[in-house]
Amino acid sequence: MRPVLVVWLGVLAGCVGHPPLPQAYPGPATLPDALVAELEPADLVAIPDLDQYETRRRFGFTIRDVTLPSVAGGPPIELEYYDADGPERTPVVLVLPIFNGQPIVTRYFARYFAQQGWAALALHRERDPLEHIEDAEQAIRDNLADYRRVLDWVVQQPEHDENAIGLFGISLGAVDAVMLTALDQRVDALVAAMGGGDLSYLFMNTSYRRVSRTVNDLLEESGLTRDALQ
Repeated sequence: MRPVLVVWLGVLAGCVGHPPLPQAYPGPATLPDALVAELEPADLVAIPDLDQYETRRRFGFTIRDVTLPSVAGGPPIELEYYDADGPERTPVVLVLPIFNGQPIVTRYFARYFAQQGWAALALHRERDPLEHIEDAEQAIRDNLADYRRVLDWVVQQPEHDENAIGLFGISLGAVDAVMLTALDQRVDALVAAMGGGDLSYLFMNTSYRRVSRTVNDLLEESGLTRDALQ
């Protein structure tokens, strides 16, 4: 393992916390049927056979580059499919990307899951969040629709156990994973790492320079105060 990745994972582990839920916590509320219906994706188009994808062999699994058409009319959905060896139907973990889409993170965890004998999908981030900051809600809806298309693909693969689908997300990927779990009943398990809950607050108060520069440009162009923009 490369030294930089070891240091990064050490920092990540040092930031992890797990506060207990209150004993009286009733569990998550059910989404309104009208909202679920509004976010229902379009019908899935025909999907090519797995043997048509470019593949790379690794010990214990095969990596396949998969491209699916976007539900929302955006760029194609790109992902790396880590196909665990063996004839048994396997659980599947979707690894959702961080804010800047760096694939080193999703690939690391997808490879780990595949080494445990599970199928894993390392998803790419096709939409730059900063390019859609003025219409963030629509960008979120489009992302969710595309992620649900990936779930459609997952359940159509005969080697997958459709009753054992999990999500793993870090940072913005964790936020996406929480929303997708609430929206789609096919998700059976969720791990959300370092996910922020108030996106507008995070955008307005972050020290991440690329985001703060975009926010400052919007303030200058719009003439709004920080409170009004948030």
